Amino acid sequence: MNIASTVIVALLFMLLSLAPLAHGADLEIVKKIGSKAESGLVRDFTEALYRRNHMAMREIVARNRNAVSVEANKTLDAALARDTTKESREAIFYILERLTTEYKMITGDNTELVKIKKRIFESRLSPAVNAKETGALHVIKNIIAGAAQKSLAPNNIIINSGETIKWTNNNTINARLASVMSTGGKKEILSPKIAPGESWEHTFYTPGEYYYISFPNNVLYGKVVVAN
Repeated sequence: MNIASTVIVALLFMLLSLAPLAHGADLEIVKKIGSKAESGLVRDFTEALYRRNHMAMREIVARNRNAVSVEANKTLDAALARDTTKESREAIFYILERLTTEYKMITGDNTELVKIKKRIFESRLSPAVNAKETGALHVIKNIIAGAAQKSLAPNNIIINSGETIKWTNNNTINARLASVMSTGGKKEILSPKIAPGESWEHTFYTPGEYYYISFPNNVLYGKVVVAN
């Protein structure tokens, strides 16, 4: 990946992570939802986050570092319950990503951040489609509704090592694909612009899990699992 591509992808991920706080009303929602969490750690952290008090955020996490894993995952379990609204779920997602990011900054250990990010990402996916016996070429299309892409089909697929995935752009504007989490941190998926009606192919050789997004018109989430 060249320097220009690296910068574009890094900026995109930064914007995505900051999107929930683009407007004051969103921050109010974060406070409202986080203040109702069963975890005292999450409630205290949310209050500091709402006040943008970074020192307090760090102190809260440092004081409770041994409880971060259990409390963050229990809170996420509650957010993923079927009766949780999308608004509440997204607010909790944001809080927990910030909480575990602070934990990483304090301890140097990114295990909890990766765990939370994966669980959040997985919640946006359909059940995995096992395509290991369907041939060496697998096609993924973006499904369109109106003027925006709505989903990838399939957005969660299992293939064999050495097989190829072909992404087809059914949208009316250019699309791009980019890894956000991959085995060994490798940026396995990074497409050029895929014009409407065109496709892009990539062959996977290294077994593992590859999480990616499709953008810019409605960010879509996808995952490729490469079996041994």
